[in-house]
Amino acid sequence: MEITNIQQGDIFLARLNPNQGQEVGKIRPVILYTATPLIPRLSIVTIIPLTSQFRPNLTAFRIPITKRDRLLIPSYAMIEHIRSIDKQRINFNQRLTRLSPLENYQIQQQLKVFLNLTPFD
Repeated sequence: MEITNIQQGDIFLARLNPNQGQEVGKIRPVILYTATPLIPRLSIVTIIPLTSQFRPNLTAFRIPITKRDRLLIPSYAMIEHIRSIDKQRINFNQRLTRLSPLENYQIQQQLKVFLNLTPFD
């Protein structure tokens, strides 16, 4: 699979089925969150799925993504569902959009909280 001009923060459609338990499934937009230099070198990539559903009890881990370009509805990045998937699950033929710098910053900050990534003293 030849993947060029694809970057961390790009949003594509991905097939997340089959899912188990509380994992999100179906075909849905996902944020490609693997570091850009690693994308062409690995067979899997880390993604953050999007949803159109707002859940007040998960506000801290749902980052709003505004509709634009080919992302047709306002969405929320589901930080709590970050995972790695095979590249074959992603439709790289059509980028929906790309994260804005503010959206990317908000995701980075919430990932630090979610994964308890604090600097060492």
